[in-house]
Amino acid sequence: MRLLLLFILTFNLLYPQKIALLIGNDDYSFSPLSNPLNDVDGIYKTLKGIGFDFIKVLKNVSKNRMEDELANFSQRATNAEIALIYFSGHGMQVNNKNYMFPAKTTATKQIHLRTLVDLDYLIDSATSAKYGIVLVDACRNNPLVKYFQNGKYKGTFSKKGLGKVTPTAGQIVIGFATSAGETAEDGNGNMSPYAKALSERLKENDDIRNVLGKVTIDVSKNNKQYPIIRTTLASNVCLTGSCGGVKVTKPIVVQPRRYSLPKYSLTIKPTPSNAKVSIANIKSIYRDGMKLEEGIYRIKVKAEGYKTKDFDMKLEHDTIYPITLVGNLKKKEDKVLQSNTSDNNNKDDDAFTIFLIIGFLLFIFIGAMEGDEK
Repeated sequence: MRLLLLFILTFNLLYPQKIALLIGNDDYSFSPLSNPLNDVDGIYKTLKGIGFDFIKVLKNVSKNRMEDELANFSQRATNAEIALIYFSGHGMQVNNKNYMFPAKTTATKQIHLRTLVDLDYLIDSATSAKYGIVLVDACRNNPLVKYFQNGKYKGTFSKKGLGKVTPTAGQIVIGFATSAGETAEDGNGNMSPYAKALSERLKENDDIRNVLGKVTIDVSKNNKQYPIIRTTLASNVCLTGSCGGVKVTKPIVVQPRRYSLPKYSLTIKPTPSNAKVSIANIKSIYRDGMKLEEGIYRIKVKAEGYKTKDFDMKLEHDTIYPITLVGNLKKKEDKVLQSNTSDNNNKDDDAFTIFLIIGFLLFIFIGAMEGDEK
């Protein structure tokens, strides 16, 4: 019996049931932040107070360190009931992919994106546990977004804040400090508004979806941000222990209307009028007057015999945009050459026909002369 108890105790020590990885980065040359380190300290105290078995805190770490620790955490999470990851720092979306900024990093060119950490890495690490929780406090107003807007680099586009994330695997809930495409505040106090609300609400014995819904209410009362959640959870998950009888408040996914991006009509008027218009960064087929959210769109206009036009357009009001394509000089030259060749061939044919007629007439004339002589 003693051996059995010792085995159970050892198992629990080696494989904690509730684990967390907290990352706070504020050391950025392009835009230092005030609160990420305080944020992780506050979340740490809360999780420690509600009985988390293992909590790893990282402050101002590099990309390599972040990814190494995420890999280690993912391995540990395979034996955990709950794995929670919290990130506080700068984030950015480029080409619909969300990136977290390690400390002392910047990104003004496409190649610099390799120095950032993909948000999917955090999500994948948390889903190794039975239940994963990822809390992203990384939607601060990032000045580097401008380097990936307005077509500065061909094939790239970016909006402020982070892009929409839809979890597709595992039992996980993802909380964001604000809505997709919006920015969150770093905070005037010693913690960000989102971290402060989390540090209080995570103490409650309630399903995590209800808890994060209360965080949304707390934050949106006094700040111009509206936290949202995305989840695949099929059952109640309580950080403080058993959920026993807790009911999940609907809706599970919080998506505010008042902070959604406005939509505007867009019509491209090409010359020639039969030119084909397409938009690279939307799934829908382009049509005149279609409604699109405010943002930057990659437009392509092409027509037979004309040079294709690619350009970025910032849509922030109802827009009718005329565009004239330039003729393809080479194709025109080919057509002219083909036309000239055809004309020359026709001229040759006409000359040959006249030659035959003259020859035929001469033949008749000579025959007639010979007849007269006889």
